[in-house]
Amino acid sequence: MHIVTCIAPTGAVRWILGGRRNNFTDISAGCAMDFSCQHHAVSHPNNTLTLFDNGATNMHTTAQYSRGISISLDTVNMTATLLGTYVSPDKLLVTSQGFVQILPESGSVFMGWGHTAAYTEFTAAGDVLNYAYFGSPAFSNWCWVKSYRAFKSSWVGKPKASPDIKVTGSWFHNSVKVFVSWNGATEVETWRFDVGERVVSVAGGELDVDAAYLKLIPKTGFKASFGLALGKGKKNRYKYVRVAALDTNGDILGRTAVVEIKTRRVVSSVSVL
Repeated sequence: MHIVTCIAPTGAVRWILGGRRNNFTDISAGCAMDFSCQHHAVSHPNNTLTLFDNGATNMHTTAQYSRGISISLDTVNMTATLLGTYVSPDKLLVTSQGFVQILPESGSVFMGWGHTAAYTEFTAAGDVLNYAYFGSPAFSNWCWVKSYRAFKSSWVGKPKASPDIKVTGSWFHNSVKVFVSWNGATEVETWRFDVGERVVSVAGGELDVDAAYLKLIPKTGFKASFGLALGKGKKNRYKYVRVAALDTNGDILGRTAVVEIKTRRVVSSVSVL
């Protein structure tokens, strides 16, 4: 019906916004009440309303593109004022579903585009902070990938798998490089590269680490790397390497497998702590 209705606990209708029985005067040149096929109407303090204005269905189109809107309602003088409009950078026209979330910490607006597999975060003023597809745009018209609701919230990633390690280069010519990454881990502050001469326990992944050779590298991106200066040929006494992921307190979150530097062979694997 392209309306938003406020219903009292008794079941009586307090007011109707939009549609043929609208109770409000739109003092924003009609822009506060020209929504259609909308989703997720939410009432906020100070008589503010947000909703996802689809502007279309599979059968009918009433707008050029979908939008999120914020409306101020004066329920004494019965007026409606458009406070903000939020449109995707690609000006998506979404024929079903959709969601608008006001983030309490910042006042930013987070929107999921329902039928189209994308989400956007805006400032309260409407500037785009983040825009991403989680499914190919080519699938949008086929409804193969979609999200009825999208939320942003605090989250800590604790992968069940161990960090990944890869050793490249030549052990004999002293040009070895060690790479590490841990997909999904959000609490890693520092990588600690451990090098040793022997493996103490294969089952436990314990390495006899040369304390003087420990190398700490802050995590600044998805992966980190470290070049090993080990000495040449047979004089090279460092044979094994592993990497530990440390949190802000220096506690170990997880370790990679132990790798034999010369052969790049994994000699032991460990699970996340």
